[in-house]
Amino acid sequence: MILEVVLRDPRLPAGTRPYLEKKLERIRRLLNHHIESLRAFVSTEHERRKVELVVSIEHHGKVVIEVDHADVLAAIDLAVDRLERQLAKEKEKRIERGRRGTARRSASGR
Repeated sequence: MILEVVLRDPRLPAGTRPYLEKKLERIRRLLNHHIESLRAFVSTEHERRKVELVVSIEHHGKVVIEVDHADVLAAIDLAVDRLERQLAKEKEKRIERGRRGTARRSASGR
């Protein structure tokens, strides 16, 4: 899995990168073997911090989360929470698809 963190504003606090990497570690544990890449971009637009998280999931495409907030750490927290919820939904869909496939095979006598 590729983990990339890009801080586009040099005025961000020094602890931003380690804080973001620590938060993204939770995401990596959620769907580790299905995540191809996890990219995080932190920038400033009109005195608001923007956090964009892009996750590439094998066989499913991309999940993109964008959050704007005045505080960079709050923006990171919000973005990671949203991403966790979205990935949990994706994981549940995978599990349900597997269950439906098993039920169909057993009903057809295979």
